[in-house]
Amino acid sequence: MERVVAEVSGERLVIRARELRGNRTLSEIAVRIGMRQDELGKIERGETQGIRFETLLKLCSVYEVGLSELFAVEFISSRKESPLQRVLASIEAGSLETHQPPAKVRRKPQVEDLMMDLAEVTELPDFEESSQPRRRTRVPSAATK
Repeated sequence: MERVVAEVSGERLVIRARELRGNRTLSEIAVRIGMRQDELGKIERGETQGIRFETLLKLCSVYEVGLSELFAVEFISSRKESPLQRVLASIEAGSLETHQPPAKVRRKPQVEDLMMDLAEVTELPDFEESSQPRRRTRVPSAATK
């Protein structure tokens, strides 16, 4: 994973220390360089403001790379890409689905849902109404307690 340590006029300086470390542990490399583990972690994450030349030389020696392989320069466009341009580029690249299945939505019953074709009905159930009237129960209010 590459970390940006500086950005000027459409160019980025990226440190590749984490990528170069591979499967080796942070503490293993820190011991070989002669620095604290948290300091090396900050360098790998691009969170340090300055690196001594001696430290750069030690990093190159431990990773067995040259300075040009420890850092990379990336060129970025000076104009920021709009969200619409990103979406269109994703669609063209085929990495964005253009159709999302609709989410399940509860809808109100329609008249068509309630209609019944009497020719298809063979038997209608009988409904009996209770002969006793419904009783209302009064819930005591908080004021009467």
